[in-house]
Amino acid sequence: MAVFHSRQRGVSLIEALVAILLFSLGVLGLIALQGRAVYLSSDAKYRADAAFLADSLIGHIAVADQSNLDVFATPAASGTITGDWVAEVVATLPNATAQTQTVAVNKAAREVTVTLQWRSNPNEDPPRKHQVITVLPPQ
Repeated sequence: MAVFHSRQRGVSLIEALVAILLFSLGVLGLIALQGRAVYLSSDAKYRADAAFLADSLIGHIAVADQSNLDVFATPAASGTITGDWVAEVVATLPNATAQTQTVAVNKAAREVTVTLQWRSNPNEDPPRKHQVITVLPPQ
């Protein structure tokens, strides 16, 4: 009885290499998935921060003397509520600049539009944007 082992040599090595390849692809997929999850989590945090910042400014405007709403429009002088707010936006949101944060006031319609812009990374185009439009109740 003859034994033919020569044909079977190396099969276990090939099976091991294929298993290592599949395992490596799975690990790389999990790493990519984790990276994407971190990116989306940060993006959600920045959007929540932008909503909070916009709402806080609208709250300040709503309790202020509304006969003088124009003081809240940007560009604002430093030291005003709006100037301090812009500085807080720039400090909170990544790659945000003072020039891209706007507050538009339509005094006749009692309408305030707050627009925040930032970039999650410096090369992102177009930038992320959060805009809130509100009509102030009569005082």
